[in-house]
Amino acid sequence: MEGQKERGPLVYTESRRFFRDIFSFTENQIIQNRLAQAMMLEDPIFMDLGFADKLDYDEIEDVVNQLMITFGLIRESAISAESTLNVIFCNATPSPEENPIIRRLMKNVPDLTVGDLLVTVTEKSYLDLYPKKDLVYLSPDAKEYYHPDDGIPIIGAIVDRRTMTKLSYGKGHSQKLKIRRLPIDLVDT
Repeated sequence: MEGQKERGPLVYTESRRFFRDIFSFTENQIIQNRLAQAMMLEDPIFMDLGFADKLDYDEIEDVVNQLMITFGLIRESAISAESTLNVIFCNATPSPEENPIIRRLMKNVPDLTVGDLLVTVTEKSYLDLYPKKDLVYLSPDAKEYYHPDDGIPIIGAIVDRRTMTKLSYGKGHSQKLKIRRLPIDLVDT
């Protein structure tokens, strides 16, 4: 009888772990399925990783922290009833050796591979993937506010500490894209 008392919690723990693993596997399959659907059916949100050479170590760390939040939002969107976010990292060399943002991301999350990311990673520019008329570069320096009808948003992967102003604005302007700002300042906090 005493042996059974000791065995009870162990069996319970193992069965809990078994069901947790099944749930986790099922949840991951659902997320992968929803992401595949989003890639086929939803307009993308581009994240331009082409600023990596202009960022210092701390700014890259800040960008990576923002990307980690983005992964959480993508995962959350994939298990919600709403549309799943289709995020594309563009202007991004997928190789961690060549891309400091990807390298830092991989360092923050051991055992992560580029294939595990909940996004598409490509070296191509958004200009190679969609016509200019369909694209909108988001910049805090723009005068007009962004509305989804304006086009597919491009977010510069930059968290600027050195006050290098108008990097995203300058890039959008030089590429002759529509430039808009997010209406963050209109939201009451």
